[in-house]
Amino acid sequence: MDSRRNAEPQSAWRRSDLLGLVVAVAVGASLLAAGYGAAAGRRTLDGQVNWVILSVVGLAVAFAAQATWLLRGRRAVVGYRYQLLGEAPLQALSPVRTQLASSRALVAGDRLRWYHRSDCPVVVQSHWSTATRHAHEAAGRLPCGICRP
Repeated sequence: MDSRRNAEPQSAWRRSDLLGLVVAVAVGASLLAAGYGAAAGRRTLDGQVNWVILSVVGLAVAFAAQATWLLRGRRAVVGYRYQLLGEAPLQALSPVRTQLASSRALVAGDRLRWYHRSDCPVVVQSHWSTATRHAHEAAGRLPCGICRP
């Protein structure tokens, strides 16, 4: 049995990542609130500009922290995928693409709009009868956009 499948699930982030996110968002929110509060007390545009800039910097800090946190999580997920699948070719990661060229039988439901290849992921569990492309088009059906019969 493969030991990789029995491994306990891991989180995409470490606790330090979450702590960094919380701190950075808090700093960004504080800068935003301070800038807004100070700008609201000024009557002239000249007095407000620097405080508005401080608010924009606060938004940028919070946004950058969240983007960094999401990108670290995505990087971890990609790493876990490589641990599970190895260096599999891209086609092997997408079974739909590799199966599409195999079937030439065309199927459709009686009152449905689309016709499909018999191995199309949309109709895998269906037990529809096969017909020719001409028969499907004569019935007013269109080819499936997924399997592209």
